[in-house]
Amino acid sequence: MIERVIEWSLRNRFLVACGALLLIALGVRAVYLTPVDAIPDLTENQVLVYADWMGRSPQEVEDQVTFPLSTGLQGLAGVKEVRATSMFGFSLITIIFEDKVDTYFARARVLERLNYLQGSMPEAVKPQLGPDASGLGWVYQYYFDVDPAQAKDGGSDLAQLRSLQDWYVRYQLASVQGVAEVASIGGFVKQYQVELSSTKMRTANVTLMDVMTAVQNANLNVGGKVVEENGAEFVLRGIGLVTSPEDLELVTVKAMEGTPIYLKDIATVQIGGDFRRGALDLNGHEAVGGTVVMRTGENAKAVIERIKEKIAQIAPSLPPGVTIKPFYDRSQLIDRTIDTLKHALLEEIILVTLAHIIFLWHFRSILIVTLPLPISILISFLLMKEFGITSNIMSLTGIAIAIGVLVDAAIVVTENVIRHCEREEDEKGRALTRKETWHTTLAACKQVGRPIFFAMAIIILAFVPVFALTGQEGKLFHPLAFTKTFAMIGSTLLAVTLVPVLCSLLVRGPFHSEDHNVVMKFLLRLYEPTLNWALNHRKTVIVAAMLILSVALLAAFGLPRATVKQIRDAGYPRLAETVTGFGKEFMPPLNEGSLLYMPVLMPKTGLKEIQRVMSWQDKVIAGTPEVETVAGKLGRFETATDPAPTEMLETTIMLKPEYIPNGRFRVKRNPAWREGMTMDKLKAELTEKMKQVPGYVPAFLQPIENRILMLYTGIRAQVGVKIYGDSLDKIQRKAFEIEKLINGVNGAAGVSPSRVQGKPYLNIQVDRKAMARYGLSAKDVLDAVEVSIGGKNVSTTIEGRQRFPIQIRVQRGERDDIDKLSRILITARPGMSAGGGAPMAGAGGMGGGGAATPAVGMSSVASDTPIPYIPLGMVAKITREVGANEIASENGRLRSYVQANVQDRDLGGFVQEVEQKLKTVNWEGMTYKMTGEYENQRRFVQTMQVVFPIVLLIIFVLLYIVYHSALEAAHVMLAVPFALSGGVLLQKLLGYNFNGAVWVGYIALFGTAVQTGVVMVVYLEETVKARLAEKGSAFTYADLVQAVKDGARLRLRPKVMTVATIVASLLPIMWSSRQGAEVMKPLATPVIGGMISSLIHILIVTPVIFLWLRGREFKKGSLHASLGKNEGGE
Repeated sequence: MIERVIEWSLRNRFLVACGALLLIALGVRAVYLTPVDAIPDLTENQVLVYADWMGRSPQEVEDQVTFPLSTGLQGLAGVKEVRATSMFGFSLITIIFEDKVDTYFARARVLERLNYLQGSMPEAVKPQLGPDASGLGWVYQYYFDVDPAQAKDGGSDLAQLRSLQDWYVRYQLASVQGVAEVASIGGFVKQYQVELSSTKMRTANVTLMDVMTAVQNANLNVGGKVVEENGAEFVLRGIGLVTSPEDLELVTVKAMEGTPIYLKDIATVQIGGDFRRGALDLNGHEAVGGTVVMRTGENAKAVIERIKEKIAQIAPSLPPGVTIKPFYDRSQLIDRTIDTLKHALLEEIILVTLAHIIFLWHFRSILIVTLPLPISILISFLLMKEFGITSNIMSLTGIAIAIGVLVDAAIVVTENVIRHCEREEDEKGRALTRKETWHTTLAACKQVGRPIFFAMAIIILAFVPVFALTGQEGKLFHPLAFTKTFAMIGSTLLAVTLVPVLCSLLVRGPFHSEDHNVVMKFLLRLYEPTLNWALNHRKTVIVAAMLILSVALLAAFGLPRATVKQIRDAGYPRLAETVTGFGKEFMPPLNEGSLLYMPVLMPKTGLKEIQRVMSWQDKVIAGTPEVETVAGKLGRFETATDPAPTEMLETTIMLKPEYIPNGRFRVKRNPAWREGMTMDKLKAELTEKMKQVPGYVPAFLQPIENRILMLYTGIRAQVGVKIYGDSLDKIQRKAFEIEKLINGVNGAAGVSPSRVQGKPYLNIQVDRKAMARYGLSAKDVLDAVEVSIGGKNVSTTIEGRQRFPIQIRVQRGERDDIDKLSRILITARPGMSAGGGAPMAGAGGMGGGGAATPAVGMSSVASDTPIPYIPLGMVAKITREVGANEIASENGRLRSYVQANVQDRDLGGFVQEVEQKLKTVNWEGMTYKMTGEYENQRRFVQTMQVVFPIVLLIIFVLLYIVYHSALEAAHVMLAVPFALSGGVLLQKLLGYNFNGAVWVGYIALFGTAVQTGVVMVVYLEETVKARLAEKGSAFTYADLVQAVKDGARLRLRPKVMTVATIVASLLPIMWSSRQGAEVMKPLATPVIGGMISSLIHILIVTPVIFLWLRGREFKKGSLHASLGKNEGGE
């Protein structure tokens, strides 16, 4: 089959060339159309449901909203987990679906269930779906910058900026393609505030219901259809909307003896700020801003570019001096990481080309080997577009690590063609004709075509374990595996189609023999005596190889911990470190060029105090030389994608680039970064500064890293212990106990428990016997709590495109002291005596109904009928207690947690130690679950332990089918452990832990090692066959040894070229200081080290083992039959 493809390609060179040009065109198009992002979307397949119930405590929200919703949504098809959070005035349910469930199918199912559950909700609560965005949808966050020199009246107040954001900028940005939602934060929502005077209301004999009804009835427009006159039609409008505080002041509440009582007679009408639960701070100054939430599956880079274009379009229409500036822009990270890979790919191609020039010294053949490389990359992009894979650091890293292997097939084919043409010219004593070159190329390509195709298939098959990964690790590494596989498929197809065509066209004399190549002459002089010695000392070579393998295994897995401790205690710390083994972690963190600082204050801390602390910390952090901007956020953006409570400060710290361009291709360290300052040192310095705040638990993560952890595991750190129970008090106490336990583990940093309890409560409990004496209901009493004290929005003004609420409550002086609350007055039923309980005039406020229609006992009465009043303290008991702050649950069970980050040690070892300690805890009927980043690492290893042996077995079976010998198959498979030994030793030298990137590097190395072993055995067998055919019955053991030497010598140049090419292709990653290189370096390390040890194994150990196996067959007289069998198998 492969031979026929090669021959067809050579007979149809024009068609092959046209096909290559078509692939180039389609590939270039795909490069521009493929979505671009910094990293793959690692978040869960989730649907958000949220519900507002303003003013309600977390306990009321949990009992009446969250619990019915979370339990009702559990039974949907494909649901994996339901997480719920109840906060002050807000409920959020996150439904996690299986990855295979379509996002919009999941949303449709949730919406159906919400329609059913609506009947169980309180009257004012309407659960809604959150935006169709992933957890990484926050791609662009901005604020309004005001220049006092240009702004009208020297600036804009926070209410004006918030109105600008809510009613203009937000809608403009929401219209951008790919944007799911634009959420606001900071400033004050403009509000018309009607603050009632109790004294004046009593004098005017006015109830709260009178005021509420009057305000609602005074703010409306109506339509009267049309009026016709003289053939013209006039639209009839009745205009009565409130447009200013003066309009409200002139609202007539009632009339007394023909005299109107205006609202201004009993209340103060003013414009103020609505109740808020969030604020934004920029470098220590309060600001107004927003966040753009990208729709699931969109191109992040393109969406951000469109947002910037829209901002530029609306900039002229903004008030003078007001501009929109970002405080988080993911496109900067995308540009820097993609730029890193672009430079790495360019440097790789240059180095690979130089390696070809050095070893082949035949410049036309350089085109043969190099030209398929960009075409293979373009094929990968073409398939990426078709499979919906974004261009990100992982997918492009797959291409980067494959470059050396991509040219390997072309190297083997081209080198074999050149060798055959060189031999033909020597035999003929003249240059070959075009026809002779064509036939020679065909023969040479057929000789290596099948083994090359088979070897490349093995490399592709070796990546099957990566495709078997699930969860977050699967989402992270699947793009890498796909792109590498796509490129390998393209390279394999080109090796048997385009490369033979190019060889037939470009391979011409004069040829430079290996003996005339300076580099090859040196290598041959070094290799030939070494190989002779190895073949004469086979046992020594095998023992040395096994010793190196043993050392590598010891370095990788180490000695038992007890033994290591004994060695360290004996005074040999370096030896102890050497035999400790590798630590474990999920992935090396990507340097995002920014930090996220998320301390949580005590639950009882007030909003103003939190703002003061936030302003202080932002000023301190902004004073650090490496920091560019600091944006602090308390509370939440007005979006379901942000569940942050008010006591949580979310500080986005944008850092100055550590490395800046120095010319077109080089970078230099930014002078703004102090000498010796690193990211870890910067985190440590900021942590020390932040410890000045009592109760702070400083912990610095990065924005994307934090969002992934928070949305994937429900916590904001690398490791967490989730505690489940039925009592908030019990799980809170247990969380404090676990906090102390984890703090005692070496490497723990930023350990903090969730504060499910600890919020001060002021409970107003109705006294039903007392209420009965005065004919009051619980609603009559509690309306005073909700309306008079808390305030209630009773109507909304319409001012052009803007909408502003009208709120009614009693004056601040009557409710700003807890002791005064008991004197808030309740309107009693007419005819009921208030006894002597009415307080002195001015001692309290007025209660009233909270609905448009009068409540029972709250009816308006005749203006001349005195209204009885009852103090709140006579019908209710006011107490203080500590209660729920934020109630979280998973699958219906209450949950608290303890979170921690790991510092100065490996993640896997830390988790193991924590698990051992948790087993000693008395859980008192509660349950717990370890969670966090380590879950991915552990699941990764478990998957590898199952899939990796299966893949090894499959490849072994394939090799057995080819060689018809288990020994031959095992011989080739031996390349794997000896190649891995070099990777392990280099990994130990560079100090990398075992993580996902390192594992994938070993998988990539594994396939390449097997492939090179297959090709070496093919060369050795070809030379032995040729020698056997030449000598016939006179073939001796010495001839076998010489044939092995000749075959190994023939493999020297292609093998050294392959290793040099692969190592050269990865060196730019290793020496890169650009952003994103920290993720790629651990991946490249095993490949570089393994290829070097593989070079030694293939050139020395493989010929030794081959000679040993064939020597046994020679002595038994079965050599000829064995080679004939293998030939038939091929």
